[in-house]
Amino acid sequence: MGRSSASVTAAIAALGLATLYACSLINLDELDPAPMASKSDDSSGNDAPEETTSDDSSDVASSVALEAGDDALGAPGDDVVEDEASGDNDATSPADVSASGSATGGSGNASGSASGAASGMSGSASGAASGSASGAASGSANDAGSDAGDGHKCGSTVFTPKAAVASSFQPAGAGNVALPANLAIDGDFTTRWGSALMVDPSWIYLDFGAPVFVSEVDILWQNACAVNYDIDISSDATHWTVMKALTGNAVGIATPTTMGWNSPDVLRYTGLSGRGRYVRINGTTRCLAMYGYSIWEVRASGDADSNCTM
Repeated sequence: MGRSSASVTAAIAALGLATLYACSLINLDELDPAPMASKSDDSSGNDAPEETTSDDSSDVASSVALEAGDDALGAPGDDVVEDEASGDNDATSPADVSASGSATGGSGNASGSASGAASGMSGSASGAASGSASGAASGSANDAGSDAGDGHKCGSTVFTPKAAVASSFQPAGAGNVALPANLAIDGDFTTRWGSALMVDPSWIYLDFGAPVFVSEVDILWQNACAVNYDIDISSDATHWTVMKALTGNAVGIATPTTMGWNSPDVLRYTGLSGRGRYVRINGTTRCLAMYGYSIWEVRASGDADSNCTM
């Protein structure tokens, strides 16, 4: 019994000593200021070769930077160059983060700009196409309306002249009244225009105030008529185009007619086709050698739109 107690006591004491030494070893290791973490002893007692991992490459690059006097915090841009030179793609530094963020942001901006530009171009193209189509449709509609307005069939309406102009007229004299040009368009068959005596050619023209289409001209001559004459048209009262040339006329009445335009002596020239503002009766040969040219009334018919179609 006494020997058993002594054995137990000795065992407890040994265990306490072992615990004490273990704790002391741990504390000494923790207090070691320069542990050789990167080295280990092999079975031969020689140092193991250093590992050449990417982490070691990063350490080597960092060492080179420190030896060159480079301050990592003061020159983040240099850190990027050094990391690229060392081949350390795993290292993550503030400069790397900044460069990566800038690249990502630039890519995003470029993508957004490209997308926005593409969208704008698409919108512009769509708007241009829509505007062009709308403008073309509007232009076609306007052209159609213009054609419809200009291309209607010519009518036959008697024009009301704005004025009449003659090459000459007989002035008032002993027993005679003046015979100016306007008396040939006043609608009164008892009055007439008379030119100066014995002057060839002599003419009178009607001014309609705007271009018209002329299809008919009617004349009621007094007996001082024209044997030969032309019916002309003009846009400027200077340059004339002959619509009809007459020769051998002998129709004219000495006294006013009571039948007006229904008189059988009215000379009606139909089937004409002239466009202009002025219509002229141009006498070249007189019916009575000792007189001039004289017209009771003259009128023209057609369409007030000179662009009408036959």
